[in-house]
Amino acid sequence: MKPILIAYAASLISFIILDAIWLGFVAKNFYAEQMAGLLRGSPNWYAAILFYLVYAFAITYLVIAPNAAPAAEPTAFVNSQWQAVMLAGAIFGLGAYGTYNLTNLAVLEGWPAKATFIDWAWGTALTSVTALSGYAAMTALR
Repeated sequence: MKPILIAYAASLISFIILDAIWLGFVAKNFYAEQMAGLLRGSPNWYAAILFYLVYAFAITYLVIAPNAAPAAEPTAFVNSQWQAVMLAGAIFGLGAYGTYNLTNLAVLEGWPAKATFIDWAWGTALTSVTALSGYAAMTALR
């Protein structure tokens, strides 16, 4: 299997598992309390599946693939490819989850500010760890 497909599969699997743990156990009551009246009775699984497929692809294409080749020299921010992937993943998550949460906060009546910032932080960390998982799988199986 091509390394980039391994990265995609590992990213997708780790993203789904970590987010399922977060949404289903760790923060389940938090979201239910914060978004009372906004949450569906059950998720729209088609939309959820499409989101996971597209987001894992974006992580693979925009974060993992550009950092797959060894860096020429360390920079002020990173001194290894692992750090570069984690930082790029965090920045990507910061932008993606920030866009989602801040847009909702700006335009949706009743969207909770507390949930905005907690979900934004979660998405930033989740994207960073997911990118690292995909990168680790790709490099381990090369």
